[in-house]
Amino acid sequence: MSQPTKETQSRFIGTFVNAIYAIVLSIGMGNIVFSDSFLLTDYLDLASAGFVVVVVAGYWWDWVDSVQEQVLSSLREFLIDLSMAFVFLTLFAFYDQPVTLAALFIALACLDLLWVANSCYEHGRSEAMSARDIFVALLRKVGAVAVFTILYLVLLATGDALHHAFQLVAVMVCFTAVRFLFFSHVRSVQNIVLRRAEIPDVQRIVEIHNIHVIQHDKAMSGTGFLLTETSREEVKKKLKESSTLVFVATNLKHRVFGFVEVTQAIPHQELANVSWDSHDVRKEFEEGPHCHILQVGIAPEYMGKGAGRAIYRRLRERFPGVVLSAFIAVAPVENSRSLKFHLKQGFRQVGIFSKPEYRGLENYRSVLLADFPGKKR
Repeated sequence: MSQPTKETQSRFIGTFVNAIYAIVLSIGMGNIVFSDSFLLTDYLDLASAGFVVVVVAGYWWDWVDSVQEQVLSSLREFLIDLSMAFVFLTLFAFYDQPVTLAALFIALACLDLLWVANSCYEHGRSEAMSARDIFVALLRKVGAVAVFTILYLVLLATGDALHHAFQLVAVMVCFTAVRFLFFSHVRSVQNIVLRRAEIPDVQRIVEIHNIHVIQHDKAMSGTGFLLTETSREEVKKKLKESSTLVFVATNLKHRVFGFVEVTQAIPHQELANVSWDSHDVRKEFEEGPHCHILQVGIAPEYMGKGAGRAIYRRLRERFPGVVLSAFIAVAPVENSRSLKFHLKQGFRQVGIFSKPEYRGLENYRSVLLADFPGKKR
């Protein structure tokens, strides 16, 4: 019953950070344009100012496009975001001082490291991230801190011997290198293709599916969220069925990193065990055409990077104007990560499915969620 509270907190963090970015950009650009020292005829001033604007706007873009979905709200998250906002404002104040910019980028990289460490801690507690994922995520941010620290020390050592323009170029080059080396993963799954699964995809689907199967002897631990394992034969059979559609998500290198299995009609035996929130909700649910999500799976190395949101965005494009729905387990194991994800995508609870025994689990319950077309998300 605590989920609505967590969801409210998540919306607060999202609204707060978006507002902060808008305020920082507005104040920062105003500070530059109306500064007595700023000259439109000075190409270095223009380049420095434009660079700082791009830096802040780039962070904002990453937040909206990829990062916001991963946030698990906490006081730590709030304080880190607030500190980053202060650094962004300071960037505008010292936009024409390359050495100070390098120092501020060290601070920004350290806050990035804290943000990722906090995110790893929050996701790690729910076992949503493996030890390897946490190590790689932290290593990226440590690398960014190291690059900016070296840049700062070099600029300090060279002092006035290095022309102001070359100092600025060095800062720009290092920032671009850090973005390329340590931030390219942020939107690595945004330009995905969602296509019908084919026979060559079967083995990859089986691998991803079986990684996420609940370990029944540890059902209460929250590990896994799919109820039973699958096989190549079972997946091949589904590809031939007319009632079931299986899609795979691929990246730009055509590597399959996820799958989603849908049907356009929920099985009657499932609906027979649903306790609806209200008669009106049931009527609204049953009126329109459906796309019911039976199963979805994402490779562990892509989890927490916007892959799920990207898959659902493509799914909505394929099935416009339909009711999207899904069952999310809440007992005896609660798939809290998936529940939170769906609520953030605009789904809402319409009923509860319950059975004394379901696929090897006793006292099984799941929440029936739906996303109605035309509803605000």
